Amino acid sequence: NQVREDSPPALNNQTRTTREDTSYVPMQITVDNVTFNNNRALEGTGGAMAIFNGSPDVTITDSNITDNTSENAGGGLAIYNGTITIERSVIEGNQAVGNLSGFSHGGAMLMAGDETTVVIITASTLSSNISDNTGGAISVFGGSLTFERSLLDNNRASGALSGFGVGGGIHFVANQYSYIRNSTLSRNSAKDQGGGIYNQPVYPGILWID
Repeated sequence: NQVREDSPPALNNQTRTTREDTSYVPMQITVDNVTFNNNRALEGTGGAMAIFNGSPDVTITDSNITDNTSENAGGGLAIYNGTITIERSVIEGNQAVGNLSGFSHGGAMLMAGDETTVVIITASTLSSNISDNTGGAISVFGGSLTFERSLLDNNRASGALSGFGVGGGIHFVANQYSYIRNSTLSRNSAKDQGGGIYNQPVYPGILWID
């Protein structure tokens, strides 16, 4: 298992001592062949990982994000104004349970923020994730999602606490440009509307399914 942080070359061997040399260039974080299992965000979002404003770009490859829980949103991952690329990975059995707020979004993943929120998922599987309210697998409250050559299977928006569940696979509220290509959505379910996808655009955006 390997977690690597690649800092820009100019910062690796340099101590910043002058006022003019205090600019920061975000580093790249690569997570390769890592398992996040049974982690919990008790009072926030992102059971396994949360990426917030100004975070470095994150790449996750050949990894497993399983059985993680958030008491609010993003049972596995929460992304706010950041970029994450996920390749050849499994995101399975995560839950956004909504115990604190009474509402929950994104059993596997919550996307929120503005156009700087970018999520790219390729050759991966998102399965058996559960959210109480919206997005059994993914809730998109902002940014752009690319879902390509991947499987979205048996995810559920249960409505267990609130009595309201939409978007068993993916729930779109405010996406910029989102694409679903060459992928399979199967056996996803929602208590109310949109077993596979529920599109509820608050702002104009583009959702392309090919």
